[in-house]
Formats: sequence, C-alpha cells, structure tokens
Amino acid sequence: MRVLGIDPGFGRLGVAVIEGDRGHARVLMHDCIETSPKLSFLERLLILHSAVAQIIDTYQPNCMGLEKLFFFKNQKTAMDVAHVRGMLMASAGIKKIPIREFTPLQVKQTLAGYGRADKRQIQKMIQMVFKLKEAPKLDDAADALAIAWCALQWK
Repeated sequence: MRVLGIDPGFGRLGVAVIEGDRGHARVLMHDCIETSPKLSFLERLLILHSAVAQIIDTYQPNCMGLEKLFFFKNQKTAMDVAHVRGMLMASAGIKKIPIREFTPLQVKQTLAGYGRADKRQIQKMIQMVFKLKEAPKLDDAADALAIAWCALQWK
C-alpha cells in the first residue's frame, strides 16, 4: 500500500509518501512545500495545490493520511489551514483517494506509544521506524511521515 501523509500548513506544508504494510514501510519521499507571505492568498493556495497534485500524479497513493485541525491560538492561521485542508480533501476526492484523518494525539500514540511525545521524540521514532540515517530536518516533514505511518497502521 502506498500512503501520502500530509501535515497541513499554509506557510509550510509537510508531505511524505511511504510504501509498505502494517509494521513495515519504506520512505519514497518527504519534503516541505513552502509559500511566501509576499504572495496573495490565492497564489499561495495554488502553489500548494499544484505541488500536491504533482505528488499524487507521480506516486499514485492508495490513501491520504491527513492531520485534523487542532487548537490554534491565532484564528487567521486556523482559517488558512482550514482552506488548505479543504483543497487537499478536494484533490484526493477528484482522484478518488480515500482520506484517513487523525488528531495529533492519535498520530503520537500510534508512532511513539505516548500521546504527549515531543517533536524530538517523534523525530527519533521516525528515524527508527523507517531506518533513516538521520531524522528529517524540518518538523513538518517528520510530522508528514508520522501521519503516513499512522494511516498505514489504521487500515
């Protein structure tokens, strides 16, 4: 099974594609897609859409793992991320890719066995689970890998 994991964000969106089955998977790609705050809202959304559409076309995932909206102190940030999530869901829907959504707590529990694991612990678990020489440098890419792993485990 091939899974596209996404950590939704407006300024930086984490993406990862893994392939495998329960308990074992290999990383096909992980990255962050960044948009400039100097661009308009629509331009930024289109950049994210284009990049995700290209990843979907290239890797042909069987499902998309997506982090649910969590508590945001800044309402504008929450709205921007909600728009990104809508775009991601539409992108998956157009290609008939099922979506599995998870809270940050579910992702941490699935990966680390502990719902309050910190970023450092998540990165260490990502490195161990996928047998990577080093953890992803950006948290968003590590989170996307964790979300993909979670989607693979929760068939």
